[in-house]
Amino acid sequence: MPEEHVHVDFDAAGVAVVTIDNPPLNTLARRVREELLAALDSLAADETLRALVLTGQGDRAFSAGADLQEEEGLEGEALRAFMQEWERLYEAVAGFPVPVIAAVNGWALGGGFEVMLAADLRVAAETARMGAIALRIGLVNSIPRLVRLVGESRARDLVFTARHVDGTEAAAMGLVHQVVPAGRALAAARELAGQIAALPPLAVRRAKALLGRVGDLTLAEAQALQLETFLELHPTPDHHQAVREFLARRGKAESSGDGG
Repeated sequence: MPEEHVHVDFDAAGVAVVTIDNPPLNTLARRVREELLAALDSLAADETLRALVLTGQGDRAFSAGADLQEEEGLEGEALRAFMQEWERLYEAVAGFPVPVIAAVNGWALGGGFEVMLAADLRVAAETARMGAIALRIGLVNSIPRLVRLVGESRARDLVFTARHVDGTEAAAMGLVHQVVPAGRALAAARELAGQIAALPPLAVRRAKALLGRVGDLTLAEAQALQLETFLELHPTPDHHQAVREFLARRGKAESSGDGG
């Protein structure tokens, strides 16, 4: 399938940038969702990948969500199957094997908002506009991930008012992790991805898997799982090389009088 609406740029550091390109608002029509899922599936199998940035083409929108005409007339099992296609996309982002950073450069609404929520980290322009707007069209969406990210009180505010928030307010409530000037979201997300890519890759993958599981466990279960992950990583070349590099940097700093 030709990638007409999703573009992938892979750099030498192991960072992939996946761009949704469906102007004017990068809506996630079925053909776009299929391309995006295919790109994510292909990248997930690449062991050299260290971090992924997901964004929308241009500064107008990350993604304004669904093409509402696609669900016109759907009901019963056909409607359920349609919504399960969307869930597969959200889970492909949330369950991606390396950290996913959403670079939010404009509107992020509906299904686009949910894709943004499914990412591990979110970088937004001050001028970005996002929100859980499903109540405006008599539906519900985005609630479970929104509650987990910003807490029940803030989620109630966003859901019941169906209002938009800009990047600055989104950062203040913990909805995004970093807010930057207009036009800088992608560059900032790439810088963040580069920091992740510089870390031991096996440990990063295991940390993502662990973070995805501990929220559903008791503290004792989570601590036990962390211990098993630690023990699994300790004998790996990843760990031993990282230790050698750390000690070399510390020795150089001590010899130069910087103190580490």
